[in-house]
Amino acid sequence: MVLFTPTQVKSLLLAGSLSFGLALTASSQEGQPMLPPEGAPQQETSQAEARLQELQAEFQQIAGQLNEVQQQALERDDVQDAINTYEALMQDKISDFNEDAPEMMERQEELVEKLQAPGAQENEAEFQQNYEEYMQLNETLEPIQQELSQDPEIREANQNIEATVVAAMTDIDENAESMIDRLEEIEQEGQQLMMQMQQQQQQQQPQGGEGGQPQPQMP
Repeated sequence: MVLFTPTQVKSLLLAGSLSFGLALTASSQEGQPMLPPEGAPQQETSQAEARLQELQAEFQQIAGQLNEVQQQALERDDVQDAINTYEALMQDKISDFNEDAPEMMERQEELVEKLQAPGAQENEAEFQQNYEEYMQLNETLEPIQQELSQDPEIREANQNIEATVVAAMTDIDENAESMIDRLEEIEQEGQQLMMQMQQQQQQQQPQGGEGGQPQPQMP
């Protein structure tokens, strides 16, 4: 199972899977990580690109199914109680690190809802703008969240919400837990492929900055 972060409590797409799915989508729209650098082995890179596209399609299909189950689970009183307990505790503790953090968390939740809304990707400029704002907020919040994740009270509340949500989702759809596990597998494989492609790009960069074309900036 996975560790929920504050901005994923209400719209659950489960741990790093949300960031991974958004990164895949943004990358494929911009075309940057998907394009092989000049001189890279074409066959190997194109195979990685094709596999990433397959993973993206599977991710979106499973996420769509899970989203419907999650929305039903979130209506249950036991889930709402677990969420409220977790969020109150997190907001109280995170304010000690950064007094603006609760407002940033709320803004992240708004952005998550926009990015996951049906048809959100049809307006590529707006989608990219929302995604970039989400990632900027994440740069500030993630180190705080990582530190708070070691707090015993936060860990207990997190484990309670995870167990409660997964149990509720499984009550609604007996395949929910296996779909969650599959999202984690997709995340791991996709991250490995993206790292492999980035390493290939770095290896093809000219030494000392001489005699080569400017390399595209990664998002």
